Amino acid sequence: GFSNSELKPERGRNTDIGITWSADGHSVKLVHFDNRISDYIVNLEKPENVGRIRIKGWTLGYSGQLMGWNLRADYDQLDPRNSLTGKLLPRRARHVMRLSVDKDWGAWTFGASTQSVGQRYDDVGNSPDKKLGQYTTVDLYASYRLNKDWLLSGRIANLTDKDYTTAYGYNTRGRAGYLTLQWQPR
Repeated sequence: GFSNSELKPERGRNTDIGITWSADGHSVKLVHFDNRISDYIVNLEKPENVGRIRIKGWTLGYSGQLMGWNLRADYDQLDPRNSLTGKLLPRRARHVMRLSVDKDWGAWTFGASTQSVGQRYDDVGNSPDKKLGQYTTVDLYASYRLNKDWLLSGRIANLTDKDYTTAYGYNTRGRAGYLTLQWQPR
């Protein structure tokens, strides 16, 4: 009772135009995007196509180094809408911001990142009455280069144990730790 044999694949046309400025180890970019998707798939009670949607907006990004620290910041402003009804798409924030900073000390790298996602709603039972609040999470990470082929990494995700929801009625993870050993022959 959860499948849909009449489901069609999504088809899309995406247009991006941007400008980038780079100088002295710093880079700033501004990109306008316009994504048009036909037969967009949503999964309410079962997967179904909703016709045409359009996601347009802007991304402003920065990357650079300051006193040996690697800095990155991105801000996305979205207008995600159903083209037929004009309604906002569920579970899509209109504003998303990401920041990260890290530094190398010999074989070690230490860093932190944060992500802030704006308010959005969830279309539960075709009724956009469930607001999903804004949230911000913080992660810490570190890695140690064992040799040219091996990297040991650790990460604490959602350091502040923020309670948030990305889909109404579904739990999200709290604070979590990860330890990874990566082999990448060079």
